Amino acid sequence: MNSPLLTTEMSDELERRIAVTGMGMVGSFGVGIDALWQTLEDGGVTFAPCSRYTTDLPSAEAHAPDLRRLLRTATAARAPLVSQFALAATHFALLQAGIKLGKQIANEQIALVYGTSNGPGAATQEIYEDLLNAGPAAVKPRVFQESVFNAPASLSSIQFGIKGPIIVLPAGLAAGAHVLLQAQILLAQEDVHAVIALCADELCEGLQSGARMVRYHSGPLTNTSCGAHPYDLRNQGPVTSEGACALVLERADRATARGTEILAELAGVACGNDAYRLAHNAPDGRGLSAAIHACLQDAEASASDVGAVISGAVTRADETVEQAALLSVFAGEPPPVSSVKGGIGVAMGASALLDAALSVESLRRRTIPPTPRHEVPTQGLTLDIVTQSRVVPQLDAVLSTSIGINGLYGAALFRRMV
Repeated sequence: MNSPLLTTEMSDELERRIAVTGMGMVGSFGVGIDALWQTLEDGGVTFAPCSRYTTDLPSAEAHAPDLRRLLRTATAARAPLVSQFALAATHFALLQAGIKLGKQIANEQIALVYGTSNGPGAATQEIYEDLLNAGPAAVKPRVFQESVFNAPASLSSIQFGIKGPIIVLPAGLAAGAHVLLQAQILLAQEDVHAVIALCADELCEGLQSGARMVRYHSGPLTNTSCGAHPYDLRNQGPVTSEGACALVLERADRATARGTEILAELAGVACGNDAYRLAHNAPDGRGLSAAIHACLQDAEASASDVGAVISGAVTRADETVEQAALLSVFAGEPPPVSSVKGGIGVAMGASALLDAALSVESLRRRTIPPTPRHEVPTQGLTLDIVTQSRVVPQLDAVLSTSIGINGLYGAALFRRMV
């Protein structure tokens, strides 16, 4: 494809802007942004106990594509699911971005930033079970090397020939925003042309049981037809999910020069922490409010520019935090809010990046996605929760928020590239 001619002024402006040129994802909804959007339109997936282990807790299980056929590699197909999810998401994101990579086409100018909440939890659990049941000699070397947090990132690097910097961030439910922030920092370096922002997590019996033991759920989630309903009075806590999401980010001048489609602009991103109390978030929303203000400042945007919010809230406590923050930032009149976790579950570290991808797709469709299973509004709720897809012809900027345990926050603003 022929490169368009750019004036010096245009080139300088685009050099400072970050374009989203590819998105790939796999989760309880299937594969790809169209599958995710359609699942939300249809009211969400059916929550049921994970088929891979014994549990009475509902979940939103995902299934990795056949990597033997997709990537023509048997090694990747034997990797833990978290790595398989990561590889599939990266493949589809690169495909959409039109970037050809592989072991024979390695690239030193492409970086990878990987975020996760629990890492290879199933592999770690297997190691501890072997240690406790049979001693150190029973630990399998293959499982040990797959239990480190950087395993999915390293496998992606090897599979796709990514030879630029690799950064791994265990940032919990706010991993998506932290990955985007680090990608923004890397793209300020002249020798980094593109960054793959990747988040992945997998369901694990030990971690899901642990969440119940620390009372992350506010009620007994044993009814497989119920579960997390953010901003709904029936919200008893998260239905745990899994999967991966990858975004290809590159400087807009390079994306324009190679003629690829720009899906949206990452206009601003910020992260923060409220330093409130262990295992608790400040209920007045001060941490999230600060992150949103910093994000808007980074984007050189005002609150009035934001046309919609993709919510990062999961628990009842999160709802209190997010509503307080939004009412503060938007002077009592927040834009419409959509919360999708009641339809697809909470994909742990991948959840915030999935929200970011939905922000991009909302701009492309000029439509705010629906909030599945929202039927009984939380008492005292003053936000405009989008319950059915809402077409907004002038939708030019979407804010994605994230709220992590222990007061960790993130905010990312996506804009239509004009």
